[in-house]
Amino acid sequence: MELLLALSAVFVSWVSGYLVVSALVPAGVAGRLAIVSGYGLFIGLLLTTVVMRLCTVLGIPFSAVLISALLLASGVAAQLLRRAASDQRLPALEQVILSPLEKLLIGTCLVLLLPRLGSLWIELTTLPMYAWDAKMHWAKTARVFLEHAAVVEHVHSGRWLLIREEMVYSSLNPNYPTTIPLVQTWVGVMIGRWHDVYVNLPWLFCFLSAGLIFYGQARAAGIRASIAVVGAYMLLSLPLLNSHVAMAGYADLFLATAFLGALAAFVVFSVSRQYWQGALLLASLGACLILKHEGFYWSLSLIAGAIVLLLGSRRGLLVIAGLAMTGLILLWLLPAGTIVAGHTIRQMEFAYRPESWYPLFEGMFLHDNWHLVFYLFVLALFGSLAWNRRALRQMAPPLVCVLSVLILYFVLYLFSGYARTAVDHTSLNRVAMHFVPAVLFITVVLYAQLADGVRRVSGQAPVV
Repeated sequence: MELLLALSAVFVSWVSGYLVVSALVPAGVAGRLAIVSGYGLFIGLLLTTVVMRLCTVLGIPFSAVLISALLLASGVAAQLLRRAASDQRLPALEQVILSPLEKLLIGTCLVLLLPRLGSLWIELTTLPMYAWDAKMHWAKTARVFLEHAAVVEHVHSGRWLLIREEMVYSSLNPNYPTTIPLVQTWVGVMIGRWHDVYVNLPWLFCFLSAGLIFYGQARAAGIRASIAVVGAYMLLSLPLLNSHVAMAGYADLFLATAFLGALAAFVVFSVSRQYWQGALLLASLGACLILKHEGFYWSLSLIAGAIVLLLGSRRGLLVIAGLAMTGLILLWLLPAGTIVAGHTIRQMEFAYRPESWYPLFEGMFLHDNWHLVFYLFVLALFGSLAWNRRALRQMAPPLVCVLSVLILYFVLYLFSGYARTAVDHTSLNRVAMHFVPAVLFITVVLYAQLADGVRRVSGQAPVV
């Protein structure tokens, strides 16, 4: 019974998000069902946390019935607004013509995915909460929220000892966003009590959401169904991504899905200028900001891509270089106690640390965290430089996003105190997971260009 209630919590969020996203995405878009399902599931879960925050602001205790009603009402309202704005017909089923070899390839990928999803389901529904950050921070906060049926303030232990107020709790990281704890709290609210296993069910569905977003946006970009399915399979078979489902409770998988959703939407929007892709981009970008502090830095990369999109490659890169120099000067001049994305300048301990080079290389190219993603990205990038520069120029804005993320990643571990977590491989690949799915998406798009597997979107020039 409790499992069914936990599943119903995810289902209510999914239906609400599906209705909202379905109101945005027009009929006839390739991969529409996957896009609406993938983004709908992810946005629905985040929309649930927004409703829960609203309940706290209004002084209303969390209630499964009230939150469900508000979620479904928001979805119905979105559908009514869509019908009032335009009289669109229901989308026709997408007609995909596949060769026998493509059918075999797609069937093989799906057959391989089924036992993977089954094994993850078994691990997720039988293993208790993993006792690292998942239990020390995110789940601890969620348990407090559930007991009080509201968002409760958390402060550093030193301040907690001084104020001694009720409804205030201590935390090692009180400034962390509350989105992930609220996702866990929502499942607990639906069950009616805290369950150390079932509160992590959203992680499996977030994993599924990432695969749907990947496939749907690849199809919207004009990529053949067979290539899109293989790309989605490559994503869902990444070892570290799977481990964050089996040992659920961390925010990193959600941030990875949010950044994938943002970059995939940006890839299509950068050429098509479709308003609904812009809306999905902004929604995913907002998700990055409310999930984890690192999302702020990855969002900067999307701003860099937008600058190139608006100003062109040459002028855009000059502006980005100027903004980067301005940022460095500000870091030098601002007081050491200035907080940037949850950390003070003093805490960052800026200095060059060459000992991080080899661990970075190991994490990307030697350890089996990402299979061959970075090898394939390098090959696709240099292959495009050699044989497909025209398409590569068209891909300049999203490529600037990816390269900006990689630069920020290297700066973090080569020029800050986080270098020690690179040397011992504690956070190195967990942080890389935030952008690896997006890198894989760009790699598949570049491959599709090289393989001439890109089709035209009906009535428009090729998107990629």
